[in-house]
Amino acid sequence: MSSATRRARLAQLQSASAAVQAEIDQLTAQMTLAQHTPARELPSDLTTDEAMLVGEIKGMLDSAPTEAMAALVAKLRGTSVENVMQEAEANAAARTLAPALPEPEPQISTTPEMRSGRACLLRHILLAYFRAHAPEGVHKVENLVARVVGGPPSEVNGMVVGGVLWDEATLFGKLEAKYGARVDLDPPP
Repeated sequence: MSSATRRARLAQLQSASAAVQAEIDQLTAQMTLAQHTPARELPSDLTTDEAMLVGEIKGMLDSAPTEAMAALVAKLRGTSVENVMQEAEANAAARTLAPALPEPEPQISTTPEMRSGRACLLRHILLAYFRAHAPEGVHKVENLVARVVGGPPSEVNGMVVGGVLWDEATLFGKLEAKYGARVDLDPPP
């Protein structure tokens, strides 16, 4: 076998190996998310994007409870409108009684990716997670958001990286493995 043929075959095998590894990573991320999604809140067939959308809708419901929003959340959760409205009212009451949380650290970037709804929701989820499980790591939130939504270059584990590094499920799996606590996709405000 000639050297060029061996190189071509090696490149072909590496490409196939990379494709298989990407599929393994994707399936692992889906399984991790499925294992850590509370059954009482979300149907089991929701994708990560759908689960994040439910969280966003839930946040809107908590800030301005309406029958239409409650009906939508109830339908997505498979519960009654009355239960959803009671929960939204309890969350609103808890917000008025709870001391104000310190403002999140200023954003390191004003790029469209870092201002997107996806970035804001992910920032909210990560801030709640770090405040509850690793307060010393709150300063990492902006870099982690940037690694998921494609923000500016930042330092991750001592390396400067840019662009999208992980999807949400992969990031949540890494956090859960490191800190030993499930990431709540619908944290209280």
